[in-house]
Amino acid sequence: FPNPARFPMPAGYKSNVDFWMRVYGEWEDDKMVIHDSKNMNIIFEVQDMPDENSLLFSVARAGVSKRVDYFRSILRELQANPANAQLSDDHKKIFDLYKNINDPDKFSQAAENIRVQQGIKDRFEQGLSRMHLYLDEIKKALREEGVPEEIAYLPLVESSFNNQSLSKTRAAGIWQFMPATARTYSKKVNSDIDERLDPYVATRAAARYLSRSYRMFGNWPVAIMSYNHGQQGMRNAINSL
Repeated sequence: FPNPARFPMPAGYKSNVDFWMRVYGEWEDDKMVIHDSKNMNIIFEVQDMPDENSLLFSVARAGVSKRVDYFRSILRELQANPANAQLSDDHKKIFDLYKNINDPDKFSQAAENIRVQQGIKDRFEQGLSRMHLYLDEIKKALREEGVPEEIAYLPLVESSFNNQSLSKTRAAGIWQFMPATARTYSKKVNSDIDERLDPYVATRAAARYLSRSYRMFGNWPVAIMSYNHGQQGMRNAINSL
């Protein structure tokens, strides 16, 4: 699981997959991970955070931002002169993180690619508990629509199977449909009813969306990517290659 014939993982994706496995399975919700978004096996630091409802959270978040600026300044110093690796233990540590990368601009690029990712292990565990409320019916609906049943686990990533989940971009339900996309797939979204919050109606719509994406792109990994980036977005990305 998953079937590698339908869900191949190119070797170049391994570090990305390993990183996200750690986000979901190792780092709790009170961890902030400072990392390189292009070389995702490179972790600068993992910061402990207070509860988000705590008055100390905003102070701690500002502290994380300062650490990002600190690591960015070291990377720029290393780009200016690799001999700066001897300036401090942190300079040497970061220099060694990139020792297997041969790009002459690797440090300046890394300075632009620093990101912060919150761990979600706790939410993921809650999603695993909620998942069993829906999983059998979701797999059945996917099979009937010709979609591999392994995709039944996608809501773990989208919403942790939280049916009341509402994102900042107005995506809702376990499948995190945007309003316009939901209406395209025959779901009612108005002031009186929002079928995105019906997990089984939403599953049928998600299955139809993914089935259409598979017909467009010819493989399931790209079809799943289109679920986040949009079908037109994936067309544009493919056409730019």
